[in-house]
Amino acid sequence: MCDKCEQRRDEMWTEIRDLMNYNRRARGPLAEMLHEGIESFCEEHPNYTEEQIAAAADGLRAQFIAIRCAFIARSCPETDFHGAPPSIILGAWAGEAMRYETSQSFAHQLIARLFEED
Repeated sequence: MCDKCEQRRDEMWTEIRDLMNYNRRARGPLAEMLHEGIESFCEEHPNYTEEQIAAAADGLRAQFIAIRCAFIARSCPETDFHGAPPSIILGAWAGEAMRYETSQSFAHQLIARLFEED
């Protein structure tokens, strides 16, 4: 892996840790930027409840983390995802999760049918 890729991967891990620690008093730069953006949004849109804002913030944090994970995956040499765009990696992960959930659903249905016949 080149030095630039290694440095960028380390930055992504740092940002992920920062986002994971979002609810702490001392935030890193990315979490602080997100917090300030949410505060600004709340001031501009006072009709949203705290629960709605918290849910939106969690969803945004999760999206930021997922994108950074995809960047890390693309930086791993000699893997299927090396150099692939993050959108392709996220799509592949989603497809794999969907196939797993589908197979689990079919397995549960099959087991349920087997026990119904007894």
